[in-house]
Amino acid sequence: MNYGQYKVVSLKTPSLINKGGDTQLKPRFQLQNGYDYANINDENSVISVRNDTSFLFDVKTTVTNGEFVLDFSNENIASLPSGLYKFQITTTIDSQVLKYPDVDFVPFTITEDGRVQPNGLVPQITLDSVVTKVNEDIDEKVNKYLATVAKGDKGNKGDKGDPGIDGKDGISPKSQYLSIVDYGADPTGVNDSTDAFKKSISDAQSSGRLAVYVPSGTYLISNTLRLVEVHLIGESMSRSKIKSTASIAFEVGMFATIDNIKLDISAAPDGAKGFQLGFYYLNQQGLTTYHSAHYVHINNVIIDDDKSHYSTVGIYARSDYSQTPNEIHGIWGNNISNVFMFDIGNGIILDSRDYGWINGNKFENILVVGFQTFGVSLQSTGDNPLGLQHNLFNGVEVEALPQTSVGAKAFSITAGEFNFFNGCTTWDDTGGRSDVQPLYFGTSVGYPNYWDIQSNNFVNGKLENFVYGDWRVISLNKIDVYNVYNNKRPLLYSNHLIEGNYNNSNKKNMIATDALNNYVTMPELSAISINGAGSVTNNIDNVSTYVDIVTSGTENVTLLHNIFDNVLNELLTKKLISYSIEFNEVDRSNTTVSQMIHIYKTDGSKVDLAPDVVFPEAMSENEYVYNGIKDFSSTDLTNVAYIQMETVFSAPNGREFKLRGIKAANVPVNHYISYVKENKGKSITKSMPNKPNSWADLGIYLPSGINFDDNLLDYKQVGSKYYVSTPVSV
Repeated sequence: MNYGQYKVVSLKTPSLINKGGDTQLKPRFQLQNGYDYANINDENSVISVRNDTSFLFDVKTTVTNGEFVLDFSNENIASLPSGLYKFQITTTIDSQVLKYPDVDFVPFTITEDGRVQPNGLVPQITLDSVVTKVNEDIDEKVNKYLATVAKGDKGNKGDKGDPGIDGKDGISPKSQYLSIVDYGADPTGVNDSTDAFKKSISDAQSSGRLAVYVPSGTYLISNTLRLVEVHLIGESMSRSKIKSTASIAFEVGMFATIDNIKLDISAAPDGAKGFQLGFYYLNQQGLTTYHSAHYVHINNVIIDDDKSHYSTVGIYARSDYSQTPNEIHGIWGNNISNVFMFDIGNGIILDSRDYGWINGNKFENILVVGFQTFGVSLQSTGDNPLGLQHNLFNGVEVEALPQTSVGAKAFSITAGEFNFFNGCTTWDDTGGRSDVQPLYFGTSVGYPNYWDIQSNNFVNGKLENFVYGDWRVISLNKIDVYNVYNNKRPLLYSNHLIEGNYNNSNKKNMIATDALNNYVTMPELSAISINGAGSVTNNIDNVSTYVDIVTSGTENVTLLHNIFDNVLNELLTKKLISYSIEFNEVDRSNTTVSQMIHIYKTDGSKVDLAPDVVFPEAMSENEYVYNGIKDFSSTDLTNVAYIQMETVFSAPNGREFKLRGIKAANVPVNHYISYVKENKGKSITKSMPNKPNSWADLGIYLPSGINFDDNLLDYKQVGSKYYVSTPVSV
């Protein structure tokens, strides 16, 4: 699946053209398809120049290898008065007409001091990369220009006459925008304007002009408006107001653009949606079909609601195509920016329902002032979600007001992975209440397993309270934010206090880093055993020290690690273990790695358990990690003597494994590098009146089968005392 495959125009020369009469009046441009340059050769390409309200004229150019030159000394361009203009290039490849850019236009500005120059040239032209709002006086200037200067290609009447008839068929030039007022829309908001909107949208799509203009005023709509491959643009987001009483104001599909609109859903029923990305429709065969939303732009939009609504949604992305599970549909590649919501039930909801992705969408500069249930929610209300991933939330601010309900969540993440929240902020203006949750992590219908909600990043932000939710989910996500309530980075607020801060420093490795090497040098004291290997030696390379294992004819090598003493107590308290093995293997053909967990009880019985989930990793070339997580919350952990972690390497005879490390934690971990605190190991040093006769005399309690041997002790006798030093692995 590819994202960001827009057709764009990039400037290859300086953006300020200010040398009258020289080559700087001919800047070069490059056509691009997403990140790739377009390889186009077309001698009949046309650049269309327009202002904010109407088409002005065409200028012919040639596209060679995706590059073209726009000559600003052209007679028509040189005659333009100062102001803001835009252009779009139309070219042909393989009999297909393509437009660059495919969304909006390339703006350029003619400055005041550039109007009067020798030979009628305009020497100062500025090209910008951002569409700028047109000043109110430009229309007047351009209309004057059209009435007195501009000439059509045919039948012109002279400098002071009307514009001539353009085109080979004698068709008059037409504005790219269709005004809803021309279709009978009532700007007073008294009469229903739904039909006027629908007709203008339909005509814009069928005529190829694709733009519907909403002048200043208030327009009432009572039914859902559907936007697919159409541009809806208002005069300004404060004056072009649409008041909707429908359950869904706008259903938004592919290549739709909404600009400069104020949407009021305060008179709609509770549960209404402002903009719904993805919708159902009846196809030509009369079957209910899901329409995806790709490459949608929603920009400069205000959404007003009534503060009494609990279930309304400003922007709702619904992915659902249950009729054909194997087809890939969904919500992806969309850009939502500069949106302001007031007194909304829910600001943004991404609902990954059934058989459809919500991927690669961008939400930027969003302000939600006053909400009832969620400010931003990632969730799944379906049973078969395919993925809610790689969505970017940048600069999203959510503010709780006195009407915000108890238990409301500013940011709620109960579905998805690899989503990124950067510079997101919560404000608590409830009047001193502390019951609004700024950030919550949990599970939902489509994501019932806590390990499915992982690798979401909430960084560089600010919260005005604690972080809430399932501590296991929290452990699998990165949270690195500033907490105003505590004037520090926040600790977990739940029944399970996690050591350390949220920036993953809480994931301590509880196993000594030299545990593997200890097995080779002092196996009698080691908590590790390796069975079935042809040979076991220790070595070192340019990566690390390692234990070198070569398989024998049995093809199975079993690594057993016994967890007891303090580490066991920590695991029994948390009732959860993450366990990882790091190893090198040059040849991965015909090889498997698996894990099992064995609980040995004090009565000699044993319980065998498989991990709940595994996360294999490829660290670098030939370097691998096998991670497993087991939740013991539903397991009987009474009378436990020790827990044994079993890792089995199955490989052909003579296969070499370099075991580099073992790690364990009592919180969920899905990446080997998440264990940021290392256990360097320890030794027992005691002053004793008598020579020890057992491991217990030294405070060491090992599993049965490891016999006491004083030859393994390092001790000295001074007078009547013995000074004993013994290394241990955990």
